[in-house]
Amino acid sequence: MASEKDASPQALFPCDVIYEILLRLPVRSLLRCRCVCKQWKSMISDTHFAKLHLSMSTVDPTLTHHRLLIPTRNGNGELGSCSVKSIFNNPLTLSEDVDFTMRRNYQLCGSCNGLVCFIHQSQTHARLWNPSTRLLSRKTPSMYVDGDEIALFDGFGYDHVSDKYKVVLVFRDPRSNEVHKTITKVYAFGDRSWKTERNLKFAGYPVSMHDGKFVCGNLNWVANRAKSINRPEWEMLSFDLGKDTFSNVLLPDFGDDNPLYLEQAVLKDCLCVSYDCERTHLMVVWLMKEYGVKESWVKFMVIPRVELQIGGFIPYTKPWCISKKGAVLLYTTFGPALYDPKVDRQIGAGHPFYLVYPDVKGRDIWFNQCIYIESLVSPCF
Repeated sequence: MASEKDASPQALFPCDVIYEILLRLPVRSLLRCRCVCKQWKSMISDTHFAKLHLSMSTVDPTLTHHRLLIPTRNGNGELGSCSVKSIFNNPLTLSEDVDFTMRRNYQLCGSCNGLVCFIHQSQTHARLWNPSTRLLSRKTPSMYVDGDEIALFDGFGYDHVSDKYKVVLVFRDPRSNEVHKTITKVYAFGDRSWKTERNLKFAGYPVSMHDGKFVCGNLNWVANRAKSINRPEWEMLSFDLGKDTFSNVLLPDFGDDNPLYLEQAVLKDCLCVSYDCERTHLMVVWLMKEYGVKESWVKFMVIPRVELQIGGFIPYTKPWCISKKGAVLLYTTFGPALYDPKVDRQIGAGHPFYLVYPDVKGRDIWFNQCIYIESLVSPCF
């Protein structure tokens, strides 16, 4: 029997049991656990442990490790964060202030594996930040672009082939008179320079500029290849982070629907597209079960486009994430909204009302935000 003096965690439990317990703890708890003993600090600081912890957090259906990162309206670079799980469970959710060391002049580019990518507004460099550990990468090398062009679109993701995180920016080529000729800048964090590709030509430009969606090693953007916005011809641009090449992902057959606006999203780790169908006043969500296979597209969800109590319609909506019970967190012009297909509320003269608007205290701005997963992944390479 161990004495009180020897009653350390290692004496009470086998190392493999301790390891499995630690893998299931949130990042905040793990950061405190590093102070217990040298063995725990070494275990938690190991990159293999960080990858296993991330893998378990990602597949957790309760969304315990998912958080929403929100900027403030005053533009001073302050950020807030709140639990996605708490938004599903409690309409009155309190956001927490996040100590954001970069402050001004940076815009969100995307999140992946717990890391958030920021691009400087001058578009000269980018940085990675882990909101959970507060670790910040160094600035990337300066990125030179001819002229004063602003990036047409960008994205951030992970290349499993090289085990590197990459940021992609696409500019209009100032040396060409052709409108659709571009320059693509790619940076793999940890490298010494940006990679440049010229003369990539697209038939259309993405609708959502700073919103590349990362799925299966690819960044994806919805684009309209038609000159008219009133009669769009939709396509999905895809950038393979392993090969640094563009291709097209075939969209589903929308049938009689004629979406005037198309949005891309990621639900259940699958690529999705959604649109408002004015003919029936519905928001339709399609999900691609097997990435790159057109036949795997399925009509995943139809969300009623209900009237609000103020008398108007929701002008802008897209799905963010889905809970274990099938409720969906939506992004709308008015802030986050929850849609639960199992709930049929009634407002006013018998109108169906399926939406709940969570009141996230402490934040009053709802653009340029992202959902990230708490992780131990280091942004420093």
